[in-house]
Amino acid sequence: MSAQRRTTTKERPVPASNGSTATPVARPRDTAVADRGKAIVETRKSVLAARTASIRGMVRDSYAEIQKVNWPDSQTTKNLTVVVIGISIALGALLGSIDYLLRKLFELMS
Repeated sequence: MSAQRRTTTKERPVPASNGSTATPVARPRDTAVADRGKAIVETRKSVLAARTASIRGMVRDSYAEIQKVNWPDSQTTKNLTVVVIGISIALGALLGSIDYLLRKLFELMS
């Protein structure tokens, strides 16, 4: 879809006889003439279909988005896994040492 809004013929300015532009007055549509030749079929959803429509739509949309994902290759996955494990170990050691220092500090103060 385009982000631009298209103007209809009713909204386009029409030049007046004196050279200025003016928007025409919209006429009411004759619905009987407009709907002529259109078959109106009224269908009714089952209760189960109506209640699960949003869930089915979410699953359908999620599947479509998963298909668009650019999955990394195995070497990239291994490298990123090593990075995550390394950062986790480093942060664990840092937080453990801060905890140890604070515990010793509070033992000296009491």
